[in-house]
Amino acid sequence: MLQRVCALTAGRTLLAASKLSPSPLRLVSSLGVHRSIACPVRAMSSEVEKAQAAASGADSGAPTIFDKIISKEIPAQVIYEDDQALAFRDISPQGPVHFLVIPKVRNGLTGLSKATEEHKPLLGHLLYVAAQVAKQEGLAKGYRVTINDGPDGSQSVYHLHLHIIGGRQMTAPFGLERHRAAIAFEARCAKMGRPVQLQTPQKVRDIALGSKDRECTEQNLHRLASLPQAPPLPEQFGEELAAVEATVECSPAPKMHCSYDAIHQSIAGSLDVLRQGGFDQPDILLAISGGGLIPARILRSVLRKGSNNGGCAAIQVIGLELYSDELEGRPHEAGVRRTQWLCGASSQLVGKRLLVVDEVDDSRETLCYATRELLADIAQQEAALAAAGQPVPPTHLGVFVIHNKLRPKKGCLPAGVPQFVAQEVSGAPWIVYPWDAPDIEEHNRLGSACS
Repeated sequence: MLQRVCALTAGRTLLAASKLSPSPLRLVSSLGVHRSIACPVRAMSSEVEKAQAAASGADSGAPTIFDKIISKEIPAQVIYEDDQALAFRDISPQGPVHFLVIPKVRNGLTGLSKATEEHKPLLGHLLYVAAQVAKQEGLAKGYRVTINDGPDGSQSVYHLHLHIIGGRQMTAPFGLERHRAAIAFEARCAKMGRPVQLQTPQKVRDIALGSKDRECTEQNLHRLASLPQAPPLPEQFGEELAAVEATVECSPAPKMHCSYDAIHQSIAGSLDVLRQGGFDQPDILLAISGGGLIPARILRSVLRKGSNNGGCAAIQVIGLELYSDELEGRPHEAGVRRTQWLCGASSQLVGKRLLVVDEVDDSRETLCYATRELLADIAQQEAALAAAGQPVPPTHLGVFVIHNKLRPKKGCLPAGVPQFVAQEVSGAPWIVYPWDAPDIEEHNRLGSACS
């Protein structure tokens, strides 16, 4: 009874919001972590073009991509389903947790502005499902709920849907985060010797920087320039920004030479953090081929010295390759391909403590792909054990890297997967590891100067 009352109350709230104005709207609700402020935000060209194109066929009645997900024609990572609603992960997440909640039957509800009296129970149910799934995803500190409506609200799929984003601090309304990222991008370009001025209105720039004091501007820009969780930039700002970023990417990056001694010391210094996270005695070290094997062997030696049985961990190799020719509209990890995976006895993961090991977290694409695939394998094995009436012991999955580059990431680790880092690296230097050095003596000399 309480659930029904809450759903109807929430439904009335959404319905009232949809009738405040006949014009398209964007409704943003942040729970627990954000106080909303209002300001004019100019939509970027790529987003506007998508919204305008979608609006032309808004009421055609043709099946949308969400209809095809509901009918299982298109695969999706579904995390909740009942007779009225479906929740699944966004293929281009804007935070560590980003999922959508949609009605399984549109019944004319292509957008919030199309809501009528008969939709009140459904609208309330969608919000109730969003809250329950957010709890399931561990968003106890709060999250953001966003509904895009109409072309001015940048709605790109005309099937009502709620975006739930969390797992990080939300610091501004949806549009302002993009302007902050634009300003951060300008600062990064300036640091690389390629200054660029994006078309961001000065008033919006002032609000995005969060300060009216001009003396704070440089300090805020410096902070934004190294922001590790800025949203992906090219998609957000269209062709102009993509072209600028391509130019910057072509610029030679500064090199950072790392010696074996420095790497060993960094890994050894991570033992306390691993112990606090419960990963100082892993059962299996899953080395990502190429860069992860030598760090995994060093890590196992460090664990052997630091604990009674941590050095007994088996090392297994998973082979991944990252391709840059990603397809339009595909997930960020679509560019990752398997070249080697677990099989036989080594593929039995349930009930074990697993630590994925790689040399560097750069774009996070391969780590995102690896952890999601491993979680899918674990879920399949757990289901098989449950179906056979056998106990299902808990499984723990984590990630360890030598270096984490503090730059915008193109992928997110799944909720509940901790990451352990031996050393944080500002910017995006070209890290040269000793196992890649053609001349080890020259590399060690440069490494000594670097450290």
